[in-house]
Amino acid sequence: MENPGIQEETLHLCRIAGTGSYVPERVVTNADFENYIHNLFNQRLFIILTFLCLFIMVYCVAIYSSNPKDVTYLYFAIGLLFVIIYFYDIGAENLLLDFNLQRALCRACLPGSMCFIMLFLNRFFNRKYHKQILIGTIVFLVIDVVLYVLLRNQNALVELLFNVMLVPVLITIVYGFVTSIQGVKKHEPYSVNILIGFSAASFLAVHDVA
Repeated sequence: MENPGIQEETLHLCRIAGTGSYVPERVVTNADFENYIHNLFNQRLFIILTFLCLFIMVYCVAIYSSNPKDVTYLYFAIGLLFVIIYFYDIGAENLLLDFNLQRALCRACLPGSMCFIMLFLNRFFNRKYHKQILIGTIVFLVIDVVLYVLLRNQNALVELLFNVMLVPVLITIVYGFVTSIQGVKKHEPYSVNILIGFSAASFLAVHDVA
């Protein structure tokens, strides 16, 4: 979600370029219009990704419901829930909460989602240290949310915190590639699918925060 003031100005510039019947307060360049179209495309793209993730999340919940003892797909569904919140905030045009609070909570969702994706990978490939990763995820998530909420009105610190919280994102990317590649080498079921899907998701994650 962009700053409302900036978003309103951009839309205002588009209306000028579209009608040609309104005298602008300043010269509207092609770069202004192209920037607006680029932002609009990104917003629509993230809304599409939001609903795509929602569909996959519902599917994972259904799989978990059929076998509640296996939490593998529950972790994936929780991770997707955080991704849905994060993507929706980027693509939505309206605020649901106070701007600073919504930005803080939604940014906290990105590293939180990656922690649950790590748990999913750990269970899917049946790796060690499940309990340790689970405890670490819960502790980290609490710290993550509390810090974002406390610093929500300090823009510079929020940006710094966002960069710092990319560390678990990078750790999960490394962990995902290591476990999935090991799975491929051991010919574990669906390991190739996981590697391909994880590679695509990692590309989107890196592209988004770059």
